[in-house]
Amino acid sequence: MDDNNRGHVYMLSNHGEGEQELSFVKRSPKSEEDKTLETVREGTTIEVVIEALMDRLQFLENQVTSPYNLRAMQSLTDARTALEERTADRVKREVEGTKEV
Repeated sequence: MDDNNRGHVYMLSNHGEGEQELSFVKRSPKSEEDKTLETVREGTTIEVVIEALMDRLQFLENQVTSPYNLRAMQSLTDARTALEERTADRVKREVEGTKEV
């Protein structure tokens, strides 16, 4: 993977043969002066991938119940909650959508 896409594009191995691409949204500051982020390449978000993983685990849980599925779903729920809290904090501080910390 080239460094330009590091953290944004992942090649995932299929269960059988081949690969598929997982692409995350890529945003960059509009300019050196304006730290507002603009989308430079469309993609998904961590939150959306977590939702897909949770749905997959629920599907598997409905097929064959396992305490491991429930543990994994709880961990994903915790991760989703942390990301939602991060976003809420950034919105409250009015720095969401910028490079500001």
